[in-house]
Amino acid sequence: MNYTIKEGHDLHFSFNKRINYIGYYLLLPLKYYTSRYNITQGNPDLKPNILYNVSLNYGLLGKYYFSANYSWSGNALSDYNYSDSTMMEDYPVIVSTWKDGIKRQSFNMNGYIPITFTSWWSNVNQGNIYWNGYQTEDMGNVSNFKYGFFTQHDFNLPFGVKSQVLYKYNSGGKSSAYVETGSYHHLGVSLQKSFLKDESLRFKLEANNLLYNRSDRTVRTGQTFTHSYDYKYHPTFQLTFSYTINKGKIKKLRQVQDSDK
Repeated sequence: MNYTIKEGHDLHFSFNKRINYIGYYLLLPLKYYTSRYNITQGNPDLKPNILYNVSLNYGLLGKYYFSANYSWSGNALSDYNYSDSTMMEDYPVIVSTWKDGIKRQSFNMNGYIPITFTSWWSNVNQGNIYWNGYQTEDMGNVSNFKYGFFTQHDFNLPFGVKSQVLYKYNSGGKSSAYVETGSYHHLGVSLQKSFLKDESLRFKLEANNLLYNRSDRTVRTGQTFTHSYDYKYHPTFQLTFSYTINKGKIKKLRQVQDSDK
């Protein structure tokens, strides 16, 4: 449902119901040894999840956008670990699998704000705030709060060179009922130059993953606790030349809903 309050002020409300099916790999009951003490095994009893979502979006001047979303389901899926001493005689192993039957609800707010500082410097900002709540038979009610944002700066430099700087950050928090992940941030820089009158020939130099990250992942289920982390610093550089060929004439067709005007 869409409603225009007045010119430049628009509201959009939506409600949807969808089904999330289970991937084939998660259903396989076969055991895979990932290490001497760890086994990954699918769960053939997993059922699809029905997800409901309500959202309200507000657009200002066709430029700024804000939204609020609430979703809930009664059969959410999560990674699940448990200890089993019957598989090996000398020592117990940790079995990593998946579990459903989790009641989940989530609320998030999002803002999209572009800013033009000068004729050669523009900026786009987006921020998200999340609240997630879970209810399980063994842990009861658990919830957490997390946030994320990104900012992108575009520069028009001399000699037709364009530059872009992008920074992204996501805070740590629960990704499912039993799993918690650490924070992550990313920095990327690029330079781009177009040639020929129609700008069909382009040159682009990119540098990404310029920041150090420690990637944490914790799965906590009852008396079983696993924690893994990676120290990552792997900057990547890419040089691209592209040429676009256009042949023929472009004919624009008006949208159907406007054809009566």
